[in-house]
Amino acid sequence: MERGRTAAAGRPWRRCGRTCGPAGRADAWASGRRARCRRCWTFTWRCCCGAASLPQASFTYRRCCRRCWNRGTRGTGCRSPPLCRSCLARSGTQPRRTFTRCCCLCSPPLRRPARRRPRGPPLPPLPPPSAGAVGVATWALRHMGTRAGAVGLLCHATHLLSQLAGEERPLGRAEATAATEGVCRVVALSLGLDVPQSPTGGRLALFLIGCSRVQRVGLDCLAALAAPTEGEDALGRAVVKVLLGCLGSPDADPSVIAKAFRALQRWLEPERDPVWLTSDTEDALVRVLALRLEDSRWEVRDSSLEFLAAGVSASPRAAPGSALAPWLARHGLHAGAAWDRLSDAQAYVRASAVAALGAMALGGDGAAWARALATLHLTEDDVLGRLCDVLSGDVECFPRRAACRVLTACLRAGGSLRAPLLALASAPPARTGPAGAALRAAARDPDWEVKVNALEFWEAAATLLAREPVGPAAGGPAPALAVLVAALRDCDRPAASKACAALMALADAGVLPRRGGAGGAGGDAEDGGDASADATDDLRRLDLPALRDELERRSDYVQSGPASLLRDILASSDGALLDGADCY
Repeated sequence: MERGRTAAAGRPWRRCGRTCGPAGRADAWASGRRARCRRCWTFTWRCCCGAASLPQASFTYRRCCRRCWNRGTRGTGCRSPPLCRSCLARSGTQPRRTFTRCCCLCSPPLRRPARRRPRGPPLPPLPPPSAGAVGVATWALRHMGTRAGAVGLLCHATHLLSQLAGEERPLGRAEATAATEGVCRVVALSLGLDVPQSPTGGRLALFLIGCSRVQRVGLDCLAALAAPTEGEDALGRAVVKVLLGCLGSPDADPSVIAKAFRALQRWLEPERDPVWLTSDTEDALVRVLALRLEDSRWEVRDSSLEFLAAGVSASPRAAPGSALAPWLARHGLHAGAAWDRLSDAQAYVRASAVAALGAMALGGDGAAWARALATLHLTEDDVLGRLCDVLSGDVECFPRRAACRVLTACLRAGGSLRAPLLALASAPPARTGPAGAALRAAARDPDWEVKVNALEFWEAAATLLAREPVGPAAGGPAPALAVLVAALRDCDRPAASKACAALMALADAGVLPRRGGAGGAGGDAEDGGDASADATDDLRRLDLPALRDELERRSDYVQSGPASLLRDILASSDGALLDGADCY
């Protein structure tokens, strides 16, 4: 074969050996063996090993391996056949990417290899009990000479401490204090807040600073070690300082921030009597919380709202007026933050904002809630209308579920929102506004969990309306019963089962009309309109226990029943169908 040179590229090219025209039109690279031009390449391609492959008109390669790799597959950008990791280790080359099939004799085809993390050295044998504290310290320092060993040993020990703290027989006071101090120092070291000056401590800090794994395990252990103690103000201040430093770290992972909020909530619980919650600590906590509520990561915003909701709602073991609600009310952060996050772009954040707003309306002091609404220039009707707007207009199911749960909790627990909710539930459908229409439409929501939560609301409304009539113009429990009866025919079995269970509970409470007679809600059916009257008539004719048994039955009872088996036997014994043509 004779060589030629193209005028444009200035590279020597090799003529193919066939009638392909002048040498300047050849496209095969000269460094390859048995190279073909593009024109001949489209007919056939025979590798240097003699194996024929599919036409390859787009790419040329400067060398071939012992076998034709991955027939018909396009090559890498560096114009070399792809190699698996084992071949890369033998050849010493490193192309930009690896492919699913190796070019060598490695069979079967390999998937894209996952990046394996190097494992640390194996754990050396534990020192004998006779070694004492010096032997244990020497063993620990020897094992913590590498980053993998130090991180693994600290995480394992911290996890064991959290398990010991969560057992039925917790640690003693001295052991718990020592463990809390040690874990607090480890978390502070991983955050870069407390770096020791010794060479060993500096090397350990180099291993641990920025390690989110150590931070997560340490924060879990601090949350588990938060037990009621007295006379340990210095330890409490140190723990809260470390937690605030973790929350204020700009490089903290969202999971680390969530665990820091959970640990801070445990350390600020009312039964701990946190006297270390000074004005400076409150100011620092408010600044960090306001910063995290505006974070660009939705996980951080969601964790901040969950912390607000848990802080405002009173603990069941605490006295009235928790340790978190007063300082939140003093700084005016709780209601405004939750109200602003109702229009967040992320559905999970909107759901957490709805839950936080409901916790603020229910938990804590009613005067603080009234002052918060006055600060925001809002009324209770505005809050109720906003929740109903979320229930009817949000495109995601998570905020709608949260709105249903909050409205049900407000209706059951009482408070300032109970009276307007009862008025909406007792009004006939023709005289309800957008809020009442949203409450009725929630029972027909596309999401079955929203429907189940809405049916819980209507069950609570029917029970309360039967005991506490709102007024002479209201329809009593008849409108709520109409919603429950309509849900019996729902296509989702959980919603229909919930409606049936709610009606049976109301029947046991004496709210429903008796079968074949008048009573219960029948007297208010005239004020509720035609729909309420029809629902009352349906309730008198319904056999709720039989309907419950039918709904609890499995969906395959028709195919597995004896009647279905008999029909199959009769159909197979029919001779008239044997000569029929198969439709398939």
